Amino acid sequence: MIETPILILVFNRPDKIKLLLNELKLFKPIKIYIGADGPRNQKEMSLTNEVRKIIDNSINWECDVFKLYREENLGLRVAVSQSITWFFENEDAGIILEDDCLPSSAFFKYADTLLKKHYSDHKIFHISGNNLRPTNDHSYHLSKYPRVWGWATWKRAWKSYDDSDDFISQLTKKQIKKMFPRAIDRAFWSIIIDKMKLPNGTLKRRSWAYFWALNIRSQQGYAIQPEQNLIHNVGFSLDSTNTKADSRLERLSSKNTAAASEITVIDYPSYQEEKDNDFVDNILIESRMSYFKIIVKIIFPFLKPRH
Repeated sequence: MIETPILILVFNRPDKIKLLLNELKLFKPIKIYIGADGPRNQKEMSLTNEVRKIIDNSINWECDVFKLYREENLGLRVAVSQSITWFFENEDAGIILEDDCLPSSAFFKYADTLLKKHYSDHKIFHISGNNLRPTNDHSYHLSKYPRVWGWATWKRAWKSYDDSDDFISQLTKKQIKKMFPRAIDRAFWSIIIDKMKLPNGTLKRRSWAYFWALNIRSQQGYAIQPEQNLIHNVGFSLDSTNTKADSRLERLSSKNTAAASEITVIDYPSYQEEKDNDFVDNILIESRMSYFKIIVKIIFPFLKPRH
């Protein structure tokens, strides 16, 4: 039985929510929140309705269920961030799972233990569950970069979330340099920030996770990062928004799905810069943009993306 409240984020994938709820039946959480975005068109309505019907029929253990079902489509960034805000209007701490993120048994104990242990530690904003470059260590460390394939946080952390135009536009070069001292990191995030400033850009519509990462870094905060992979992402498909089929990320996710049965709780996690550098170099940049763009941005920092 899992006592930590769980928020599940869903949209139009009946097969994925069925898999996740089948997994959760094994652990029987006692409190579940559902945040569901609405359909974009009439054809999609049958899928969103099917997702909601599966939820109604599948949670058949003793569990309090709270639902935020939208009739209209808000889009990824707004639907996700508003659902999390709604969740923390009702809870002080909790776990967030998108419908394609299957947690291991170790994940729940890990998240619950660290949510309690670091409840009042304002240096820590986020507890990540996935690791695409795991080690044999059963421990964890601090990272600048929150991973959002299965994670946990607190109301006190999420209340600082800001995805307004003002937040992005007011990030100065001096702030960005303080947030990301290494030139490669800074170039990557400068490109992301430039794209987020575009009035109708894709990142502005979808980038709740980028906003969250930048919110954390702007306050010199950290995420806890497990050395092992505790989440299996099954959402890779040709029509996915951020997880495309046959991508490098899918191959890494498939390769690293064996999770530890137990995570060793340590006194206090250390920041490990070399692991952050490895994540940026081998996961973040490799999956999001080419090194050529990074080098160009380092040499010509004034260049901006086209509308």
